Amino acid sequence: MNDIQRETDMTQTVKRKAPHIFWTLTEGRAIFELGWFHALRWPMQKFPKGDDHPIIVLPVF
Repeated sequence: MNDIQRETDMTQTVKRKAPHIFWTLTEGRAIFELGWFHALRWPMQKFPKGDDHPIIVLPVF
């Protein structure tokens, strides 16, 4: 492959579809999650801190 072919391959535009409506609607929940984060930040500071061991929280999908 020569330089001219490589350049034309890299400059081609790719048409992409819009995201599914489900993913568009789930972005709106971020505002509520941020609100809950700030609302619960103070009460969470009152809970016991634990024994200083690191943990990993894995979401269940």
